[in-house]
Parts: sequence; structure tokens; C-alpha cells
Amino acid sequence: MLRSFCLLAGLLGATLGFHQNQGGASRPAPTPDRAPTDVAKELTGDEAIQRAFEEMLAKQGVVIDRKQGVVALRGQFNSPKQPLEYLVTAPRGSHYESLIAIAARPSDVAAALLSLGVDQGSRPRRMPREKKPDTGAPPVAADPTIPDTLPFVVEPGKGGGVFLYVEWNDDRGFHRHRIEDLVFERPEGRTIKHERFVFSNSLMLQPRSKREVETYAANADGNFASCGFAGEPVLAYPNPHPMAMEGDFEIYQPNWTLVPSEPCPVTLLLAKEELERPLVPEMAPPPASAPAKGPTK
Repeated sequence: MLRSFCLLAGLLGATLGFHQNQGGASRPAPTPDRAPTDVAKELTGDEAIQRAFEEMLAKQGVVIDRKQGVVALRGQFNSPKQPLEYLVTAPRGSHYESLIAIAARPSDVAAALLSLGVDQGSRPRRMPREKKPDTGAPPVAADPTIPDTLPFVVEPGKGGGVFLYVEWNDDRGFHRHRIEDLVFERPEGRTIKHERFVFSNSLMLQPRSKREVETYAANADGNFASCGFAGEPVLAYPNPHPMAMEGDFEIYQPNWTLVPSEPCPVTLLLAKEELERPLVPEMAPPPASAPAKGPTK
């Protein structure tokens, strides 16, 4: 009982982020982020801690369906008027250049995925292409639309992960799409291929000075799901275009044949397996008449 109380207090304390100063007054203060792996371990076999964790997630617009192996997050289409640098951004993220924004803390969502038994994987890597031996033949001009002429190759991401779906309502009715169908890859002239997103689980950043605290990288920069190579996202597309580096605004853009032209509420689904049946009502996206609410910053 004492163990459960102590663990529960630690979990909620890390979430609230307050402490007592020497004068006795409560004030917000930098609180070290807890590693999602540590939080997930505490959730195992303790129903009280698990309930408190899920109640905390619900306040962030997150629902866990353990029976179907799904984590659902409330969010909204950002409908950016420019190419995409990110797929999904969280608080502190660059919403204006991402497809979807969520209000949940990335580390909490990562802990939820771990508690569902989602295995961690390794992110894709970009490496220089090995030069072919000189045969004396005249050089061929590089064509950026042909993969084998690019100066880089991709080692795809491997390991555990989830499938991403987006649900929303608009004047045309209810929609559910794989997130890949909403992203157009300009060099290839098509939407990106359906893949299981790698659960890379971001990275714990160690403090560099006494004023800093240990921080979960995705909490710091808001990069939740990425289709490039930069940053430390929670989820990574396993086979990005070789030139999809941060700052390159020419690779990905919204698929405007499906993505609404104005921001609207969505439900982002992270599923252990590909979905074949409807989800529980609590996960349904808001009706079309509901006003869009921007994520907190």
C-alpha cells in the first residue's frame, strides 16, 4: 500500500511540476521529465496507479483502449499553407509547418504505448551512397526523381511501432484515413507508402548545467511524429525520402484532395495492428458542428 501511494505521488508530482520553495509558497518550477520506460514499469500490475495515469491522460485528450490495442488522441488539422516539415506536433512544436497538432505531452503518450506492449524500434538512417567504380563511361546527369541517382541511401527503420489513422467529420461526412494518404511526396509524385511507424521513443536529454533538468526531447521541441531524419520524435516514418532533412521544404506537402482547407478537430489513432472495425464511441471525433479548438502551447 505504501509503495502504491509513493509511486502514485511521484507520477502525479512529475505531471503537475510544482515544488515548495524555502519560503513555503508553491510556485511552478522546472521539473525533470520522467523516462516513459520508468512510468510504464510503475503501471504494471497496480490498478490504482494505472487509473490515475489514465485519468491524467484523459485531461490531455488521450484515451487508451487496451482491448483493441489503440491509443487515441484529440487534435486538429493545422491545414498549413506550405510544405510539411513535421507530421504531428505537440505543445512547443511548430504547428504552422505540421499536418496535425495534439495537446498531449509526448512522454505521457510514449508511456501509454509502452503500457500497451508496443516494442521500441530503431529510426531510419541516411547514409552517403557508395561511389560506383569508374568504368570510363560518360557521367550521367543526376535526376532527383530517380532514387538510384541520389547521393544518399536510406536504411529503413526497424522494430516495433504502430499504425497511424486520422478520423474527422466535415460537411462531407465521416472520414478515416491512414495518415500516409494525407501526405504527398513531391519528388515521387504520389502519397507516401503505408508503413508501420517506428516507435523510436524520442530521447532523454541530460542537463548541461545546474539550471537545467533531465528532459524528454519530444517534450522540449514538440516533434511527436516525423517523416524525415531530423530531431528525436516519438514516432518515425520508417522509409522517408533520402532528402527529407529538417529545413527542406520541398519534399512533403498535405494531400489537398483529402485534407480540409481549414483547421478542424481530428482524432489521431495509434494502433498496434491495422484497424478493421469501428472503435468505441469515446474515441469518435467531434461532429462537424463542433468548433475547432487549437492545442495548448
